[in-house]
Amino acid sequence: MEDGTAAQNLRRMKRRFSFPSTWSFRFLRLFCPDDLLEEIEGDIIQKYNKDVKKYGEGKAGRRLIWNAIRFFRWSIIARNKFDFLGNQNLMFRTNSKIIGRQIARNKSFSMISALGPTTGITICLLIVQFVKFDQLSNLVGGQ
Repeated sequence: MEDGTAAQNLRRMKRRFSFPSTWSFRFLRLFCPDDLLEEIEGDIIQKYNKDVKKYGEGKAGRRLIWNAIRFFRWSIIARNKFDFLGNQNLMFRTNSKIIGRQIARNKSFSMISALGPTTGITICLLIVQFVKFDQLSNLVGGQ
């Protein structure tokens, strides 16, 4: 038995069988988990070799691409462990620590920085409510 993935073994067997395009195997490697990759590549290569005998190289190549795309299913993709959320949580925790340290170090500046925008937004919302109430009273009063 040769070591390496099924696609690498296929390259070694190039003389015995016709050689399929490799971009479909690169597509599989993007989303397929490592523990399933060799089995899926082997299955696709076996199917390709049967299709070459049955249909010829052109149609077998098209069927190879279609078979690779058919393996693009949620159940296979979900087996991959994506660690995007872990990195986001790490960034959030780090930034929270930095903000907490800055607030503890500069308490008066932090209070001014927090009260300024809070007061501004509150006043803006009160003005908007006053204008809406004034327009509504004008409509109801008939003026």
